[in-house]
Amino acid sequence: MKSAVFVLSAVALFGVALGRNTTTTYEIKDPVCGETDIPTKYVKLAEKFDSNLKTGTCASQGYTVPDGNVTKKTPIGNLIVHEYKKPSSVQPLLS
Repeated sequence: MKSAVFVLSAVALFGVALGRNTTTTYEIKDPVCGETDIPTKYVKLAEKFDSNLKTGTCASQGYTVPDGNVTKKTPIGNLIVHEYKKPSSVQPLLS
């Protein structure tokens, strides 16, 4: 299940492109943690809109294995969400 919903964080694309200050946010939907950067001025609004959205990184919660990127279309633009899994949830290639 690959899912991370950060509707308001789509503004990150514009903030990063313009060199604005950003804050890293994450949302956990086991077994995946989605992480993105949003302009700092929108963090509190985004956290109110999505109560699962937290300030910080997936790595700080133990999700350190990259699991791809997902582009989400939102009303205010496209958003790239970097997804991670916990090392224990990654299956070995050879058994």
